[in-house]
Amino acid sequence: MAELAARQHGVVAAWQLAALGFTPTMIKRRLEAGRFYRVQHSVLSLTPQVLPRGRMLAAALTYGPKSALSYRASAAIWDLGPWPTGLIDVTVPRNARPRVGTKVHVATVERVVRDGFPVTTVARTLVDLAAVLPLGRLRDVFERAERLGVLDVYSVSEEMHGRRGAKKIRVVLAEWAEPEPTKNEFEQALRTLCREYDIPLPSQNVVLLGYEVDAFWEPDLVVELDSWEWHKTRRAFEEDRRKAAALEAAGYRVLRFSWRQIRGEPELVAAAIRSGCPRAGGRGRSPARAAARPPSAPSA
Repeated sequence: MAELAARQHGVVAAWQLAALGFTPTMIKRRLEAGRFYRVQHSVLSLTPQVLPRGRMLAAALTYGPKSALSYRASAAIWDLGPWPTGLIDVTVPRNARPRVGTKVHVATVERVVRDGFPVTTVARTLVDLAAVLPLGRLRDVFERAERLGVLDVYSVSEEMHGRRGAKKIRVVLAEWAEPEPTKNEFEQALRTLCREYDIPLPSQNVVLLGYEVDAFWEPDLVVELDSWEWHKTRRAFEEDRRKAAALEAAGYRVLRFSWRQIRGEPELVAAAIRSGCPRAGGRGRSPARAAARPPSAPSA
């Protein structure tokens, strides 16, 4: 039992103890003697204090061997979201009486074990979350799953049929399927935005401090166009930050926009450009900031 508890964050279920040869009478006597401590209905511990991970696992074990942590609880175990602070979501194959601190969902799901926790698969977890998260938060979770290398778009598509939240998932997957723009298409989209919002066209592919920048407005506004295709390596990521830091230190203002922002949030992008571009009606840098730029900075 001690070995099992050590693998399970300090907790064991009565049905697991039965497999080890414990009878109900043996369990009862140990509870009365203070050798076992009750954590959940039919879930016990060898110590009076149980850490949050143990209580999380107890929430699943109390419903039997076919239950699985799901929704926000599963997302936390997969490192896709924060540790839940309210009720712990558990999915069970048949109706069950809710236990203290848990929320029961009835469904037959594939069950996997991660770090000792029985959880729903990543695909099922994402589909479950789509029913309870707003679209923006759901995008964040999908992006984190992609960064962690656990996103399987095909499995998500298979899981989402007939599920609440499927419409939001289709929106997210449609964005994933959108092809990456070429550099010329990205630059053309920025020029189109400038024309539509009456912003002077920038100089493009200008060299400042030895770095090539995507767009430049005199005297000191730089806009960088961020594409996942161009910036997805660690080296490219670090180089982008190094360039931005050097430009900012020299007195330039650096703004970064993605393809989705330019195409889907043009008013926000235009307002940000105007705020740093005097020629477009913005305030730009204060004279003191502009004067702080070292003489070595090139002028356009």
